[in-house]
Amino acid sequence: MLLLLVSTAASATFSGGVTIVPASTKAAIGRSSSVTIRWSATTNDGPFVQSTTGTFRIPNGSTLGIVSRTLTTSAVSVPVTVTLNEQLLIPSNVIFAAFKAGVSRIEYVRDFEDGDGPFAAVQGVFLIDLTSPSAAAFGIGRLALSFEDGAIEKIAEEEQFLRAKADISHTGSGVIRGVWEAADPTSTAGTPIYRPLTQVREFLSAGGDKTLFSPRLPTSSTGLHLVRFRLTDPALFDTDPVIRYFVQPRPAPLEPIGLVMPPHLSLLGNDTRFTWQPIAGVRAYQLELFEQGLPIELPADTAPVDEPRAIDPRPGSSISPTTGLLVPGDQSAVPLTTLARTHLMSGRTYLWRVLAIGSEGTVIGESPLRAIRVP
Repeated sequence: MLLLLVSTAASATFSGGVTIVPASTKAAIGRSSSVTIRWSATTNDGPFVQSTTGTFRIPNGSTLGIVSRTLTTSAVSVPVTVTLNEQLLIPSNVIFAAFKAGVSRIEYVRDFEDGDGPFAAVQGVFLIDLTSPSAAAFGIGRLALSFEDGAIEKIAEEEQFLRAKADISHTGSGVIRGVWEAADPTSTAGTPIYRPLTQVREFLSAGGDKTLFSPRLPTSSTGLHLVRFRLTDPALFDTDPVIRYFVQPRPAPLEPIGLVMPPHLSLLGNDTRFTWQPIAGVRAYQLELFEQGLPIELPADTAPVDEPRAIDPRPGSSISPTTGLLVPGDQSAVPLTTLARTHLMSGRTYLWRVLAIGSEGTVIGESPLRAIRVP
């Protein structure tokens, strides 16, 4: 379907008016929508054809919004017919403003000029009919990228499992086509070079949102990575949204520390000494005791105590010890001090373990967890 509109002030430098394909679209009330428009005009003079802004308005002329995006192309050899493509996003607030004004149609207007004076212009009017979400023409209103937890930036370790997601709002029903792409550290310091991860072809039913998940993202090379979901049909943005993640080297595995005394589920006495097998390269040991009610996982070779739930109690986690001691690296046995005991409650069961701290202040060793009872 074609629409040909000519401004009453059109100059002879243009032959005819502006041809618009398609002539119109439908937009659902309460949702953003998008459409690809092809504007065509024939100029006799040149040297270019351009339109600097687009205007949403209702038929009585009241302005609903402005699109500050310039469409331009050269027209050196004249007469010539030029075509300018625009990916137009129709914001939900513009649609709602028209609905509140009691109209069922929005006009999107662009003036085109060719540099041959202030009156050398023609105007094109694209029509947007308001409708219910189920009756709206198929279009993408919003595409938002994030990782599975909602973050738009991420730090990952080598070989860590990582996925991104694309949240899509749309009107009508139809098929989208796109491709998940990623750029690795070999190009992200300059102009990114994106490589395809997988092609996507998905049917979206009328009304509602859709979430698409990427395949596993590359995490084998350390450094900055970029990922995007590029819609190929229908196209949505001049620039596709991009999220980033940084891959850091996987830390060296912690050296195991063997626990000696006290045995699992022992009673804590005044003469109880916590003893472990020393390892090399240690600057200090840290003895830690946790409330047994905290969700900490016991090692497989010990009996469960009231079935504690599983978490990751490694350094940097959100679980903090109830009490503990810092022990010089040349010692491998220590009793609890009076101050440390004040944090323990009678009749409770606690889990304890030992961490080894290296010369650079990082944890280099870790023991399993054992339970101890406070009388």
